[in-house]
Amino acid sequence: DFFFNQKTAYDLRLGLVGSEMCIRDRIWGVAAMSQTQPHVLLLVTDQQRGDCVGIEGHPVLQTPTMDYLATSGTRFRRAYAECPQCVPARRTLMTGQDPATHGMLQNDPGQHWMPPATIADQLNAAGYETHLSGKLHLSPKRKRYGFDGMELADSTRGDHNDYLDWLHGEAPSNRWAMAHGATPNGWIGRPSHLPEDKTHAFWCVSNAITFLEKRDPTSPFFLKVSFIDPHPPFTPPAFYFDPYDRCLLYTS
Repeated sequence: DFFFNQKTAYDLRLGLVGSEMCIRDRIWGVAAMSQTQPHVLLLVTDQQRGDCVGIEGHPVLQTPTMDYLATSGTRFRRAYAECPQCVPARRTLMTGQDPATHGMLQNDPGQHWMPPATIADQLNAAGYETHLSGKLHLSPKRKRYGFDGMELADSTRGDHNDYLDWLHGEAPSNRWAMAHGATPNGWIGRPSHLPEDKTHAFWCVSNAITFLEKRDPTSPFFLKVSFIDPHPPFTPPAFYFDPYDRCLLYTS
C-alpha cells in the first residue's frame, strides 16, 4: 500500500529547510488550484544533519532562508529517517515504505527498483503535473517513477547527467565539473572552481523556475527539487566558503 509514516517526516523536513529563496518567491506567487488540490513543492537536501541550521541553535552556521521557512511552517523536531543511507532513504521518501519492505538496506544505486506506487505517480493519477529537477539516485536511470518530466543529475560526474550536458565544458565535462580536486565522499573542503551560476544547485533552481513559468496553468503541480549539497565534495562558491574557513563548526 502507498502510505507515509511519521518517520518519513524527517526526510520531508530536510527538504523544507533546504530551500532556495528564489523558488519560494516564485511558488508563493502562484495561487493554489484549490484547498483540496494544493500545489506541492518538495525541496530535498543531501546528507544534511537536522541540527545544522541556525534555528536549531547551531553556534556557527548561518541559514536565514532555511530558518525563515522553518518558522513559517511546521517543524518536525523528533522525527527520524528510516535509514541513514542515501538510496534506502530515497526509496522510503518516494513510497513511504520502510527498507525491509522496499528491499534496500544499503547503498546499491545500480539495483533496479520497480515499486508498485510512488508519491509522484499517485499525485499524477490525481491530476497533478509532476516534475523532478536534480538528484533521484534510483535505478534504472531515466525511469520516471511517476514524474511527467525530469532534469536528472545524481552527481557532478558520470553518465545520464543532464547537468553535465548543460555545463558544456571545454575539457571533458565529467572532469571539468570535478576539477576542484575534492573527492565526492571525502572531508576536503575548498571553494569551487566554477562560478555560482555553473553549480549544480544553481542548475536545479533554474530548472525549477523554468518549470513554474511554463507548467500547465490548469493543473496543480508536484515539483521535487533535489540538491546534491551539502553532500561532499565540500566545494561551495568562495563567498559561502570563506566565512567558515578554519572555523570549528561543531562544538558539542
